[in-house]
Amino acid sequence: MQHFLRENNVNICCIEETHLQEGKPFKIRGYQVFRSDRKERKKESVMTRNISRKVCDQLGGSDHRSGILSIRGTKTSAHAKLPRWNYKKANWGKFETRANELKKDIVAEGKNINNFVKIFNASIEKAAKESIPRGVRKDYKPYWSNKIQETHDGLTRTRDERDEAESNPSQENNIKLQQSKAKHLRTKLECQKRGWREKTSSLNMAKDTTKLWNLTKTLNDEGSKGQKITLEVEGRTFTGKAVANAFAKGYEAESNTNIPTSRKKEVRTEIRERQKTPTHEIMQSGITMSEMKQSIRKLKKKKSPGQDNITNEMLQHLGNSALNT
Repeated sequence: MQHFLRENNVNICCIEETHLQEGKPFKIRGYQVFRSDRKERKKESVMTRNISRKVCDQLGGSDHRSGILSIRGTKTSAHAKLPRWNYKKANWGKFETRANELKKDIVAEGKNINNFVKIFNASIEKAAKESIPRGVRKDYKPYWSNKIQETHDGLTRTRDERDEAESNPSQENNIKLQQSKAKHLRTKLECQKRGWREKTSSLNMAKDTTKLWNLTKTLNDEGSKGQKITLEVEGRTFTGKAVANAFAKGYEAESNTNIPTSRKKEVRTEIRERQKTPTHEIMQSGITMSEMKQSIRKLKKKKSPGQDNITNEMLQHLGNSALNT
C-alpha cells in the first residue's frame, strides 16, 4: 500500500476515529498516524503530512464544530477575476445616456472595421462601469435580519461559556444553551416564513418556476454550489479541468465522422457551382432597425460574454443612437 500511495501521489485522510491497541502502532511512511484511545481529542486517524486541520466555530443550527482540512503546496496560481455585474442595482437610464454620449466621439470614416469595433466595445464597457455596480453579497440569505443575527450571537456566546465550563459541567449551563438554541431556531423559522411570503408574492408560478426553485433552495440553506465532479477513465481519476478535457476527447472521438472521398468531391464541385450563381437580392440588403431590435430582444439573459466583454443585458439596454452605429 505504501508503494501505491507514493506512486499515485495519493493524499489520504481518514476522518473516523481509529481505536488501536496500545503497543501496536499503525505506521505508513510519509503519513501521519494518530492513535485514539478516548484520551486524545484528535479525530483524524491517518492523513498525509501535508494536510493541516482547522477547527471552526459552531454554526447556529448545529452543536458540532466544523473542521477545515487543507492540503499545503497544491494550490494553483490563478488570476483574480472581477466580480460579476450586479444588474439588479444597475442604472439603465444612465447607461443608455452614457453609451449614446460616448458614441458621438467615435469616428468611423477611414478606420479599419476591427479597430472601430474595439473602440465601440470599449465605449459600451466604459458606460457599464459608470452605471452598473459589480459584486453581490456572498452567501446571501433572503430571510436574514438583525433579529436573527442577535439570536445567533447570543447562541455563540452561550456555547463559548459552555466550552469554558467543560471542566466543571452543570445542568444550568446546559439548560441555558438549549434555551438559546431554541430561541435562535424559532426566530430563524419565523423569518424564513416571512421571507417566503414576501419573495413569492411577485413571482408568476406559470413562468418563473426556475426562480421559485432557486428561492426554495436558498431559504432552506441549500447551497447552489455543486460538488466537485470526479471522473474515472481507464483506472485514472480526474477532477476539475481534467474532467472537461476528458469529456472533450470522448465527444471528439464520438463526433468524428468518416466522409468518403467521393462525397467530398461532390461537395466541392457543388460549392464552386454555387459561387458562380448571382447572390439573391435579400442577402445583399441591409438589416433594418426593427429587425435588429427584435433579434436583440430574443437574446438570453445571464449568459457569459465573449471576448468583447459585452453581455446581452448591455445590448438590450442600448439606445437608438448607439444601435445606429
